[in-house]
Order: sequence, then C-alpha cells, then structure tokens
Amino acid sequence: MAEGTIFFRLFLFLVTGILVPVNCRSLAIVVVPLLMMVFAFFRRYHRLMSVSVALFLFAVGIYTSSRPVPHLPPSGDYTLRVLTSPKPVRDHYTCEAEITDLASRPVILLHVADDSLICSSYLHVSHLKPYMTRHADYALYLERHRISGIAYVASGQIRQLDHTPALSYRLRQKVIGYYRCCGIDGERLAVLSALTLGERSLLTERTNAAFRTAGVAHVLVVSGMHVGFLFLLVLLAYRHSRYKMQVVLIGMALIWFYAWFTGFSVSVRRAAFMFTVMLLARSSGGEYNPIGSLFLSAFIIVLFNPMAIYDASFQMSYMAVLSILLFMPLFRVSGRNIVLQNVALTISAQILLTPLIIYLFGNFPVWFMLSNLFIALLVPLVFILAPVAFLPFCSWTLWMMCGIVSFISAFPWSQLQVSISFRMLIVSYVLLFLLYDLIASRASARSVIVFLVAVILSSLMLAFA
Repeated sequence: MAEGTIFFRLFLFLVTGILVPVNCRSLAIVVVPLLMMVFAFFRRYHRLMSVSVALFLFAVGIYTSSRPVPHLPPSGDYTLRVLTSPKPVRDHYTCEAEITDLASRPVILLHVADDSLICSSYLHVSHLKPYMTRHADYALYLERHRISGIAYVASGQIRQLDHTPALSYRLRQKVIGYYRCCGIDGERLAVLSALTLGERSLLTERTNAAFRTAGVAHVLVVSGMHVGFLFLLVLLAYRHSRYKMQVVLIGMALIWFYAWFTGFSVSVRRAAFMFTVMLLARSSGGEYNPIGSLFLSAFIIVLFNPMAIYDASFQMSYMAVLSILLFMPLFRVSGRNIVLQNVALTISAQILLTPLIIYLFGNFPVWFMLSNLFIALLVPLVFILAPVAFLPFCSWTLWMMCGIVSFISAFPWSQLQVSISFRMLIVSYVLLFLLYDLIASRASARSVIVFLVAVILSSLMLAFA
C-alpha cells in the first residue's frame, strides 16, 4: 500500500498545480524547486527532498497548464490534418483538425455532413469560417482541450488530399461487411459494430436512447471497459502460462493493436496506456500493487497531457477502476461463482462512479444495476462470438441484448433528473472513502466515530450552504 500512497501523492501534487488558477510561463517556477531537489539529493536531506519534489510537481502543473491556446484563425482556404476519428452527432459528424498552413497550428472542431469526407488524413477546405461559441461553459471546455474554434463545413467545400482512407478505417469497413455476410443486419449489426469496432454511424437515435435510458450506453462506445476485457484475458493467460514475459509482450501488442484498429480515440489510447502500465507492473517481479500502478499511469498521462484531468472519460475510467480495486475485495466472492462475481463487479464499479455521473450529466438511470447485471455477462460473450458471427449464437446473443435493453428502458421512472454541486460531490467522496475505511478496518470504534462525525458535519454544511 506504501507504493500506492507514493504515486497517489505524486499525482495529487501535479493535479493541484494544474487546477490552481495561476498563469505562469516562466521557467524559473520549475528551475528553483529542481535546484532544491539537486541540493537535497547530494546533501541527503530527506525531508527537504520530499518538500522539493512536491514543489517541483506543483510548479510543473502550473507551467504545463499555462500554455496558451492559439488564436482563432481568420476565414480563408486552409489545409487541415485530421487528428481524431469522425464521431456521429445527430445528423452530422465531428472531428478535431489541425490547420497546417499557420505557424501556431490551431486546432478546430470540424463539423461535416458525411464521415467519408473526413476519413482521410489531410483535407483542403475552401472558405473555412471558424468561430468561437458564446456559451461560457462550452467555450471553457474547448479552451481546456486546446481547441481554438468551431467550423461547420459543407460537402462541396472539402477536397481530399489523400484519397486513400486510413488502413484502420478500411479494415473496420471490411469487418462490417463480414458481419453483413453472416446475416447480421439492422439493429443487431449497429450494436455489434459499435461494441466491437467503435463504429457508431449505423446506430439510430432510438437505439442510442434505449441504451442511454437503461444506463448501459457505455458499451456502445469503445472505451476502457473494452480494453479492460482484453486486459483480463491477458491476465488469465498470464496466470496459467509458464512463459509469462512472452504473454505480457503479446498482450501489450494486442491491446495497442485493438486501440489502433478502433480508431485510436483519446479514451481508448488512455485506457491502453493505463492497462499497459498495470501489466508491466504485474510482470516486473516483487509485490504487485494495482492501486499504485493505477495512479502511476494517471500521473504519466497527466504529466504529458495536463488537460486530460478535465475529460469526463478520464475521470470516469479511473474512478471506475479505482472503485473496483477498492470495493471488489470487500465482497469476498468465490472465484467459481461467475454470477455473484458479476454482481459484485457491477456494484463495486458503481459505488464511486455514481456521484460523478450525476454531477457530470445531471441525471441518474434508475435501473442501471439491473441492466448492467445482464449486459456485463453478454458483452464478453459478444466479443468471443464476433469472429464467428456466422454462427447463430452470435445473432441470438445480440437479439437478447437488444431485447433486454429495450425492455428495461421501458420501465417507469427509468431516469431521474438529479443534479449536485461540486461541493456535494466532494462531500459524497469523503463519506464514501470514510465508509470504505470503516468496512476495511472491520468497524473499529475510532472509524465508527469518525464516520458519524463526518456525516453530521457534512449534513450541516450542505443544509446551510
């Protein structure tokens, strides 16, 4: 646990520097604590070394988060480099694109009617008119993601400079063609393509709404859960193999190939890195600390991309994994009982994730626990059956999944409109972590008193807020 505490502290110091509203681009803020670290190292002043490391990471957080966003480019004809895979949003597609004609290389959020127009790496757009939204919250979101503006582009304004789509895109289309040849069509084809390939263009608004209402919309977006399934398969092979290093190398190659194959989105890339760090830590010898590995991967990601902490996918991925690592062992479920393991996994993942979902989205899917119990069993089965989609079992499993989601989404009070403030979010996590300490320490008298005092103080603070 000491290793986990060290990496948590490193992560906390760095994040605190990023969140502090201080804008400083002077290297002096980083150099001074760095010199203190060097002095403490040679003089062997351990306490000064600890303070210096904390100040250095705090300063790095301030410096890296102070990088200015390039100014909004004027209207004109530009060459764009597509940075992200196209995502369907209502009746159009969006992607991030970098303007290569300008020295500052500003990034804009491009909206196009047809995804086939932005599957190439480079585009020439005529009469591009980027603008910045007047909505304060959305403007802050774009600024945190280093996006200079937004542009809506008609089909006639775009000319592809490289007419060959990316290899991963062509492979995904071939796999979708294979699914069609196997007799899978309609809603089942849309769900299978989204679940295994990250291709959401076939999904209808009705299907999206049903999965969202049932609280299982996350399965339709290739994210940490899908990469985590591959990670669990690698761990299973690792435990039962004598050639452990070979299994680790093949597992890492498989995880990164899947990340590339599904479009290399930010959330998948981040999840692949997280599980790669955890896999390397597992195979490095000595005592394995999964929580330490989790915070190490988070620390490295935020160090190179400070704005990642503002991403909802980053927050939800790490909160879900941390919740599983903390609360899953408390259930003490036998490894042979798959159903009870699935129940314990679903509950433990949602304990820390639920307050964050309510804070971010302002609603709560009431029947999410029931739907996740079924879907969590069917998703791995779909992954296993996808390569042999010509077998009727694959089509039956998809039919069952869609049927369960439609049935549960039709339940009364399926979604509650609930919103909480940031203060309430923090209070919720303080109480949940105290509750974890209470259970993990087997209800010592000190833990019970601390928990009850925290509940009373939190209630008073929220009542008079």
